Amino acid sequence: LQTFSTLVSFAAKYHHLDIADQYLTVLLDKGMTPEQPLIRTLLTAVIRQQHDTLLNKYLKLLRHRIEGDNVLYNMMISEATKRSSLFVALQIYQLFIRRHPTSDVQIFQKLISLCCKQHQLQQALSIYNDMNDIGVLPNLIILQTLLQQLSKSPLYPRSAELAIEMLGKMKALSLPVSIDTYN
Repeated sequence: LQTFSTLVSFAAKYHHLDIADQYLTVLLDKGMTPEQPLIRTLLTAVIRQQHDTLLNKYLKLLRHRIEGDNVLYNMMISEATKRSSLFVALQIYQLFIRRHPTSDVQIFQKLISLCCKQHQLQQALSIYNDMNDIGVLPNLIILQTLLQQLSKSPLYPRSAELAIEMLGKMKALSLPVSIDTYN
């Protein structure tokens, strides 16, 4: 296991993803389960290089054979958001939230910010609702980001209603509300 893990890690680190994948396949075929640091290294390289085929393969592995943790999913979402890859970030999020409901507000902040940057208000609001459903309190950045996006989308059916609701939440959480918030 250690030899294969070292080979996979080395190949991924130096951007030889096809070789890393071959070694990982051998490791899995032998019934061995890769350790979390190895999976983190490999997935980071795959996301950084935007290798969609391998990413889909590894996401399937995470769904069925490898148990991820909050650190792994947070790292994957961070890498995807750094690369402005909303599609990848949302795939990871859907996998993550089903298996590991989290209280890590940073994951939600990253996703909501990326959705808003890419003008995907409906998706941002869906993530915000997921966050509320599992009891995670929004931070100031999340609420301000959503308020700004709502103000840019006056045609969205419930923009005014949602903005008022978020302002109320900011006050209830004792978050600072400034004149900029109302603009």
